[in-house]
Amino acid sequence: MEKVFSCSHPKYTSYQFTEMLNVGLVLIGIKPGALLDLDESAIIALNKSGFYTQSYPLIKGLTFVSKKKLYFKDNLTHTDVGKALGYLTPINIDDNDQQNKKFIKIQVTFKRLGSKPLIANIMVQVVINKTIPQIKKYLQPFINGIYKLHIPSQFKILSIETIIE
Repeated sequence: MEKVFSCSHPKYTSYQFTEMLNVGLVLIGIKPGALLDLDESAIIALNKSGFYTQSYPLIKGLTFVSKKKLYFKDNLTHTDVGKALGYLTPINIDDNDQQNKKFIKIQVTFKRLGSKPLIANIMVQVVINKTIPQIKKYLQPFINGIYKLHIPSQFKILSIETIIE
């Protein structure tokens, strides 16, 4: 996780901490995959650690990281991506006709080496036709997983909150 933190882009703490959490959740098997902006040394380190990495075809510069090898098809859709990332209701983000839409995320407030509190958001997604209890039940394993991660000692998680809008 520290390797990903030091090699992710852009170089600011909240984004990098978010990437570290995403990889950690993939590592412990809670999240099937993550999309990351990594440099070549991080990709090599992840491959050596048993992760599969592949270039993400929809956005240049992003790398898909998983514990299980995936092959993106030529006609990759947003729904396919949502499934690969473990989203609750993978959808076509270009479809504006979706009813009963909610925006959800897990907001992690943390500190790094005595700095002021910072925020990292993970599992940011749109869900369709799900109740608040269904959404909370879906997000709970990710929250539990964050608490189980071996975060580098210079970080301290202050709070984890489910946001549903």
